[in-house]
Amino acid sequence: MEMEMQTVAAESFWTGASAKPGLAKRLFRKIRRFVFSRRMVWTVLVLVSLLVLLHQYENWRAAKELAVVRRAVLARVGTENLMDILPAEVAADRNFFAIPIIQSWRRRDDARPDFNKYEFPSDKLFSREFPQPEMVEQDGRVKFDLEGWWRVRFPNTELPADRGDVVQAFLAETKGNEAGAILTGLMAGLDREESRMIPCRRRCIADAGGDPAAAAIPWTAGAWDMQRGLAVHLYAARLAGDGGKTRDLSGVMLKLGDALVNDPGLVTQLAGLALNQTTLQTLNAVLDCPQLTGSDYSKIQGWLMKTDDVRATEITTFETLLSAETVYARFRHRIAGQAAFGPEFQPRIFLGSLIAPNGWVDANRAYGAHRLLQLSGGGGPETWRSGDEGIRAVREEQEHESQFFNPRTVLGRISVPALTGLWNQSAKNLFHRRCAILACALHRHRLLHGAFPKNLTELDAGLLPGPGPGPQMDSAKAEAELQYRVEEKGFLLWSVGMDRVDDGGDADKDWIWRQGGN
Repeated sequence: MEMEMQTVAAESFWTGASAKPGLAKRLFRKIRRFVFSRRMVWTVLVLVSLLVLLHQYENWRAAKELAVVRRAVLARVGTENLMDILPAEVAADRNFFAIPIIQSWRRRDDARPDFNKYEFPSDKLFSREFPQPEMVEQDGRVKFDLEGWWRVRFPNTELPADRGDVVQAFLAETKGNEAGAILTGLMAGLDREESRMIPCRRRCIADAGGDPAAAAIPWTAGAWDMQRGLAVHLYAARLAGDGGKTRDLSGVMLKLGDALVNDPGLVTQLAGLALNQTTLQTLNAVLDCPQLTGSDYSKIQGWLMKTDDVRATEITTFETLLSAETVYARFRHRIAGQAAFGPEFQPRIFLGSLIAPNGWVDANRAYGAHRLLQLSGGGGPETWRSGDEGIRAVREEQEHESQFFNPRTVLGRISVPALTGLWNQSAKNLFHRRCAILACALHRHRLLHGAFPKNLTELDAGLLPGPGPGPQMDSAKAEAELQYRVEEKGFLLWSVGMDRVDDGGDADKDWIWRQGGN
């Protein structure tokens, strides 16, 4: 009996083992029949047809979007040729940036012909122990916090009761070191009429064979620190009563900012606006220097007139728009190379190209261009204010779009840089620049007549060097005018802010510039 049971168990074991291959064969046959069945063939055909239709539709849709935005760009920019909007190169003998001391800060690399870097020696402007005072803006007036500087510089010494002692200590600390030679070298170039980066954007693109994506970008290291240090020396010149140095350092700071802000390109534009912001804030603190003459004010006005911050930002936006064609073409070419069966082949890119329509590249380009046009405002006299409407629209739309992934806009969103702050800052710089030009005229009137005019209608038009820079305001619109009021120790200039409502010079609502009382 036991032997029989063992025999049955053995047979059962071998029978089950032999049944497994049969089950696998049956399963394989079913899968094969399903794969090669008419139903499967129709399923594959339907899916492929839908994918082809998707590609055709998306390509058509993107081409239509790109054509619409291309017409809008042409209407706004006036050309599709990038070189038409890039400023011409400036001859070396007319270019402030070409003076020997600045070019001595230029670094090159023989192994990289496209390498251009300027290292500004900001650490040479002061002794190592010197802490730079903070620049404080309050109620439209800018001042340097010398009391705070004293506490940092002399932490174990009580703050003198007489502010004059603090000023004298501050002036003593700003002298010496290598600053004198640097300032003298910079001021020696003020006879140069223009100021532009070397190499400028036009030259860089030309050297890259007309490809903006391959063009080198001149880098600046320490430019903002340099400008901040020059601001301290400018303020020290004003406190010392040195009118000539106050005038000339104002020109140096303006020309350094001009060199960057007037060279289209996001990197230099951002840096240039920051330099100009520092310069214009400092001018607010020094233009009431008693030693400045009418001729000094006239020269400062001329330097101020060289730049239109909003127009410079507008041209940079246009440069970004027109450069996008080569950037996206380069991207498309790279993807095509990686999807083809060649040395750059990548399976993931190949599979992605089967699913993603080519039109999505154009859709992203159209999306990015549309957003840039929104940010650039409506053009004309109100560009400096109309840009804010575009900023709000872009922020709201991008906040909504960030809630879901859309392959038709993901690259476009990346390609639209954070230009909202760029436009706001350029508009504020333009306001401060116009205020500085008018402030110079008001001081010239004071020197001629012994007092500031009671209203702007009394100001002699000959004291202004011409129409203010930037968008020319419509005199029929009250909100487009700089408003003016004489105060006990100076005057107040103000303009409506982005809300376009005149609040009478309210520091919390309007844009204001207050001169005097430092």
